[in-house]
Formats: sequence, C-alpha cells, structure tokens
Amino acid sequence: MTKTCGEGLAIGYYICQWLANYFLEPLDHYIMSLPGVKYMTRYMDNITIFGPNKKKLHKARKLIAIFMQEHLGLTMKKNWQVYPTAKRMVNAVGFRYSRTHTILRKRNFLRLTRQCRRVEKKIKAGTRISYRQAAGLLSRIGQLRHCDSHKIRVKYIDPIGVKTLKEVVRYESKRRLIPQRSIYARGAA
Repeated sequence: MTKTCGEGLAIGYYICQWLANYFLEPLDHYIMSLPGVKYMTRYMDNITIFGPNKKKLHKARKLIAIFMQEHLGLTMKKNWQVYPTAKRMVNAVGFRYSRTHTILRKRNFLRLTRQCRRVEKKIKAGTRISYRQAAGLLSRIGQLRHCDSHKIRVKYIDPIGVKTLKEVVRYESKRRLIPQRSIYARGAA
C-alpha cells in the first residue's frame, strides 16, 4: 500500500530532509553570496538571515524571492519579517535565540512545567507513573540540553529526578521484550 500525496513528498519520510537539503543547496550558496548577509541558518524551509543593515537585508530578501522563483520554481511565504534582534529574539525550531542566550518557547515551557507538576503529584501520592507520561517528560527534558535551563532544572526536574523517569521507561521496555524472547526461543529449536 503506497501513500499518494499529490505534488511533492509526504511529510515525515526520511528522504524528505535529504531531498530538501539537496534541492535547496543552491539557494543556500546564493544567499551567502549576497551583500549584507553576514550569517544564515536554514532548518528545512525555515530560513533565518542575519546582517548589520536592514536596508541591505530587504534588498537581499527581494533577490532571494527572484532566485527562488526563477531557479527553483518556489515562492516565498507572505509572513516574512525583517527586525532588529537586539530588541526581539529570533523564534525558531522550538527555541528563542539572542546573542547571549537561548530559551524555550513559552508554549513548550508551559507544557514542560505542567507535565512536571502532574508527575510530581503522582510521586507525592505514591501512585504509579505511566510509561507514556515518563517517556513524554524525558523527551521534553531532552530539549533543555539545547538552551539555558539551569533554573528550570532546579525548580521542576530535580524534585522528580530523571533516574525515576528512566526506571519507568526501562521497566516497561523490558516487560515488552519478554514475549518476544519466548517467541525467539521457541523458533530456534
């Protein structure tokens, strides 16, 4: 059974990331060659360009739109923005960036704190933490490695303990493997 998705590829296939890099590589080189562009980052189709002069960045944006249309057959979304990063942080890929620090987006932070409170309540009540809850919280804690998060760890993560969550996940993983081991043991004879 194959999935059809009209034009393009269905989101989520491994090859989508590779093809996006392959297809957009000429655009990356073109952007870095433009005057006024000092730094550039791209995650899939989200391009962030840094430069010291807003006027030059506006010119670069127009040239990029022309290049995309003529060489790649793509159009730029209408919600592009040019703004000074000294006053406002860049918001991309789940984080907010500035020159001096990186923080979680507000939405991600709220979800993390809510999950921590739920798990902490279960620990205090002495009830079992579900596998899904432990795995989800460990995933969110993994985001904290990529940002300035010392105070978050001390206030929300340390009272729970990452070891506790890992034990829940480890126990469930072992429990799920037991039926597979018996199948392999019977099949080997």
